Amino acid sequence: MASSSNRVSPNDMERNTGTFSSLYEKGKFIGAGICANVFEGIRRSDGQVVASKHFSCDSVSKYMKIPGHDKLLLTEVAINFLLHKPVKCPNIVQILDWFVEDGKHIVIMEYPYPCKTLNEFLRSHQGRLKETEARHIMRQAVSTAKHCIDHNIAHGDLHRGNVLITMDKLELKLIDFGFSHLIPDTASEVRTKAVADMVKFLSNLLFLLTTGDERHSFHGPDLLDNPRLKAFGLSKECLDLMNRCRHLEAADWPTLEDLLDHKWFKPH
Repeated sequence: MASSSNRVSPNDMERNTGTFSSLYEKGKFIGAGICANVFEGIRRSDGQVVASKHFSCDSVSKYMKIPGHDKLLLTEVAINFLLHKPVKCPNIVQILDWFVEDGKHIVIMEYPYPCKTLNEFLRSHQGRLKETEARHIMRQAVSTAKHCIDHNIAHGDLHRGNVLITMDKLELKLIDFGFSHLIPDTASEVRTKAVADMVKFLSNLLFLLTTGDERHSFHGPDLLDNPRLKAFGLSKECLDLMNRCRHLEAADWPTLEDLLDHKWFKPH
């Protein structure tokens, strides 16, 4: 049966002719999500290593319109386009192409090789990082979260498997916006929840990177005097930030701006 194909370049959102196999070489399997399989690949035109995500065009797929494009786009593609305007966000993996072939979506993404998921990265570092490394990754994580909220986008599926860390420069890359959605740019319950989800994830990430355990493993009204935490030899600035992130209720959490402005992130 002949293959029907449409190719989309999110950089200009212009439809082009061509098939996935004529433009890309499909390589080894590198991972799977709830509904998709991801493979390493090669762009035939220049040999660039990419990742290709394959999933069926069924009821799980969501579509949306964005300004400047008159047809519905796969939500993940549209969201990625919005996140990289007006300038590319270096900590969000960019979608390079999008195909629809024989009832399947094929999304082509940059592949920051060599990299590991956050879980794999932590295992290779005995479960926790040096404080300087943790600060470097956390600064990127907070900035990326703020970038998403500033662009009125909620990721929708934040977990360790959707965070990549490059092995050479310790760059954080947020992936898989398949469950992402737009949020209002004004105060609303939807926006408040999106911000709260981000801050909760970041708070857990802070504890995970510095101690190997998530936030709920540490108890007490004031973590500055927690003997278990003090045993890690963390700086007073780091302990102060962890203390601010210890709360269980969202109303007590710091804002994204509070996190970015904290003294732990200042040059040392």
